[in-house]
Amino acid sequence: MAAGDRIFMAKESTSQEILSNTKKIIEDAKAKPKRYGMRINLLDSNPATRVKYLYDAVGMTPAGMNFAGGGFDYGDWGDIWFVKKNRPVMVRTDGTVDYELNHENHALKLNGGASDITKTSYGGNAMSEIPLIWVKRWTQNNYHFVVFCEEQYDDTYKAYAHTDADGNVLPVTYFPMYEGSVVNSRMRSLSGLTPTASMTDEQETTAAKQNGDRWGQIWPATTDYFWYSPIDGQRVILYFNPLYDNYPEGYDCSVKVLNIKEILTKPIEELTAENEEAFGNDPVDIFEGNMWISGGYLNIIFNQNMPSKMKHLVSLVKNTTITPVQDGYIHLEYRYNTYADTTGYWRNGAVSFNLKSLKITSETKGIKVKINSAKNGEKEVSFDLKETPSPVGLSQMDFSQMEIK
Repeated sequence: MAAGDRIFMAKESTSQEILSNTKKIIEDAKAKPKRYGMRINLLDSNPATRVKYLYDAVGMTPAGMNFAGGGFDYGDWGDIWFVKKNRPVMVRTDGTVDYELNHENHALKLNGGASDITKTSYGGNAMSEIPLIWVKRWTQNNYHFVVFCEEQYDDTYKAYAHTDADGNVLPVTYFPMYEGSVVNSRMRSLSGLTPTASMTDEQETTAAKQNGDRWGQIWPATTDYFWYSPIDGQRVILYFNPLYDNYPEGYDCSVKVLNIKEILTKPIEELTAENEEAFGNDPVDIFEGNMWISGGYLNIIFNQNMPSKMKHLVSLVKNTTITPVQDGYIHLEYRYNTYADTTGYWRNGAVSFNLKSLKITSETKGIKVKINSAKNGEKEVSFDLKETPSPVGLSQMDFSQMEIK
């Protein structure tokens, strides 16, 4: 600095303003996330001309059916994140991913072995896992505009498909891989089923909800059933209205308990040569899907041919008179004794068996239960120890006339 040069000192507020403006210029200079937009002419019915690409989508090859070669051609969209990161998965009814499917052959799991994509007994559905998409959309004059972005470009971009009921933005969402098909009043997304086409929106929503409401851990904040004294280990059907708020940490919602129905709850027993006759082995009438595992219990709903005098005996046993096949499964038998006392008067029956006495190791594949089916004879039903959905309409079933022990 030469002699006589002047030095100007700015006010602190002016310096802060200059610093703020400089930071803003630097921030604005940073690369913004890419946006893939399109303008749709609502008055043009020609698919070849009605869509114009905008922003970073300009110059991209469109996606579309390849009618000459067969199949779908993703064009340049195959490299965009929401297509590239899309995964075919089997999702359990509790909302968790069970496993990923082979992308080229959905009949197989990604890591090998047959998938459950055609099995209506499977406790879940085939879904497409779609990564987070931020969307801006609006209509102006005769044009509709849609813009996709991997990040929230600004406040006008919304995560419509990835925002849950509580306003939380989720990293992925799930969309059915197949058109909905109703099986036993439950909407399913599985291969090989006939799509349902004769239901109202309300009926479809009701059928979809039968896959599970996913209430999670509930807190009984209040009740109309104040005289009930819960017993540890006793299985019940709980009727409630959700209250949603004012629940302790560790719970997912609070509820008002309206009614409680106890279900016969029993342990696993040992069948020996001496007591086999007492357990009986009469044919049982159980519909597909009416055996499931939840909360460490095997639950069974069956049709009972009502007795005139003596309660029927239902049991889950480990048969010690035979050596089970060493296939990685725990082998059990469901036994039923009517004591030759039936009336031809049929009602619903239900029982839950506590599985906690079983020695489950990391090598245990699951459980196989042998039943003497009235329709199919002796057969084994396999379970992989995961939570599976309860039957549709369980809360509407009347178990008040059960005569079992």
